[in-house]
Amino acid sequence: MEIVKTLIRSEMSALALARKFNLPLTNVWRRLLRLQREGIVEVVRKEKTRNLEVKYYKATAVFFMVPSLISLEPRDERVKRAFELYGEITKRAMDIISKNNDIPQGVDPVDYSIALDLFINLVLITSTDFQEKGKEILSLISHYAFKR
Repeated sequence: MEIVKTLIRSEMSALALARKFNLPLTNVWRRLLRLQREGIVEVVRKEKTRNLEVKYYKATAVFFMVPSLISLEPRDERVKRAFELYGEITKRAMDIISKNNDIPQGVDPVDYSIALDLFINLVLITSTDFQEKGKEILSLISHYAFKR
């Protein structure tokens, strides 16, 4: 996780990451390969140093959605309906993210990520449709008597 957080802000080589985190180079290299296969990091440039090619890595995005490892299906019909409504809200948030996932040149990626998160939440919170769905979800799950 620390490697990805670092690569969100800047590009680095495997050697630089190994030094930064005091890890064996082979461990960092294997992690980078796995992250690259998953599409979380990418090689952004290559440099020749002596007879070696040095690859520089960067995170591919600021937001990452980890696919669900298991599929959960609510048993209670009220919870099932609430979950469907929440899925619609989440889909809208993901649509906004996908339209804004390219970080503008010269902008700090973490600042951009935080601003985008604020934007998404405020767009959803202030939308009449979201408010109606939120009230319906709260009504559907009210039998659990959650505390505020």
